[in-house]
Amino acid sequence: IEVSGLVNLKHIIVGNHSFCEESGCCRITNCPSLQTIQIGDESFVDYESFEVSGLPSLYCIQIGLSAFEFAESLQLMSSLVWVTDGTDLPQLQSIVLGRGAFFFCRSVVLEGE
Repeated sequence: IEVSGLVNLKHIIVGNHSFCEESGCCRITNCPSLQTIQIGDESFVDYESFEVSGLPSLYCIQIGLSAFEFAESLQLMSSLVWVTDGTDLPQLQSIVLGRGAFFFCRSVVLEGE
């Protein structure tokens, strides 16, 4: 799944048990008006990663129970490295992960000022 370049998109809401029958990478990039991402319980269970970049208005990411359970990585990226910095995610205030979300994750990198 890739969401990219939607300049007027303000919110992404994915319901419970969504995208359960497939695998891959969930990428959300270059949506300058996006403010919130909300992923429901047990969604994207077999996806390998969740990648976010180029979202200057994003202030909240909420991931439900057991979502991305088998994902190996959570990546909040700037243009050059995997960080939350003044370039791509300057408004980010909270990341809420439900119990069991990213349960088998091997790599999470969160850096910033």
